[in-house]
Amino acid sequence: MRRRLPFFAAVLAAALLAALLQVPAALAGGYCHTPATDGRGTTVTMEDFCYSPTVLRVPSGGRVTFVNADKVAHPTTGRGSDWYADVAAAGRATVRFDKPGIYPYFCHQHLGMIGVVVVGDGREEAAAPVVVADPPAARPAAAGPGTPWSLAGAVLLGLAVAGGALVAARRRRARQPARPAPEL
Repeated sequence: MRRRLPFFAAVLAAALLAALLQVPAALAGGYCHTPATDGRGTTVTMEDFCYSPTVLRVPSGGRVTFVNADKVAHPTTGRGSDWYADVAAAGRATVRFDKPGIYPYFCHQHLGMIGVVVVGDGREEAAAPVVVADPPAARPAAAGPGTPWSLAGAVLLGLAVAGGALVAARRRRARQPARPAPEL
């Protein structure tokens, strides 16, 4: 049993450390952690699980190059699977947009990653203008002392405390002298 004690202590310490470290919302598939941006040009950069600019404006027939600066792939799909760019880690892919209009896209592995390409003036029959806005409900809460614990973090902390109590109880029991057997 004494050989397993360091192993259990290491597992509990790792669980406690994992519970205390926070993962940004975008890594978990949530909303991108930067404000939406509007730009002109030919390049969309994928960095820190965000598309930049969020809205890219290009002329008709323009080519857009998606450059991945992250260490993971970002398979990018246009709405309705109109187009697809499989952008490998540290890779790039180019898509040509011939027809004026609004082309929303997203990374289907990291659903918080969304963007829009506006081709021409963005006007096609029944096309609405693009408004760059960050919905307040979608912004991640600021981390701080008032941030509630996640369920997994609370469970891991509970396991760490229970493991520590178990170790302390066993040590106390080992220190106590053996009781003599009762006489009959």
